[in-house]
Amino acid sequence: MSSKKSTQPTGVIADIAEAHTSPHTAKFISMRVKQGTRVKTGDVVAVLEHLKTVVKITASVPGIVRFRAVEGQMVSIGEVVFDIEE
Repeated sequence: MSSKKSTQPTGVIADIAEAHTSPHTAKFISMRVKQGTRVKTGDVVAVLEHLKTVVKITASVPGIVRFRAVEGQMVSIGEVVFDIEE
């Protein structure tokens, strides 16, 4: 069994529970960390707005953040908005 850690980035999606009953987009409101910041599991990384509700997106794993979306951009529910790399 190898002790090497995966170097594959982890994509973090715009995951909003009621997506199946509401519009399928959200607005990328803000980045709570800078591009390239090292985060811990649970850190708030970005904020989306969906149907006037603010949704905080947290890091599911520790690593370095690489954003794919920009502030003000409309993103589809399920779209990757940032990656977390080791």
